[in-house]
Amino acid sequence: MHGPYYSAPEVFKNDHNEKVDIWSIGVVLYFMLVGSLPFEGSSNEAVVAAIKKGKLHHANESLWNCLSSEGRDLIESMLNVNP
Repeated sequence: MHGPYYSAPEVFKNDHNEKVDIWSIGVVLYFMLVGSLPFEGSSNEAVVAAIKKGKLHHANESLWNCLSSEGRDLIESMLNVNP
């Protein structure tokens, strides 16, 4: 899958360090557990805007709700726009 889907918000500001890897792992974990990407848009620009806002898109709300509260907390902390 090409595009900015796994990039942390800091990458787009060109101000990043190793913490962006935690973000990328959070995206992969979300995808593995929920089956969709946490940030979506109709174009790469729209995906980048969604990533910068940090608002998770739950395309599969029922799977998200099946996760334990600890699992949801982990993902949400990994996908926090303020590392």
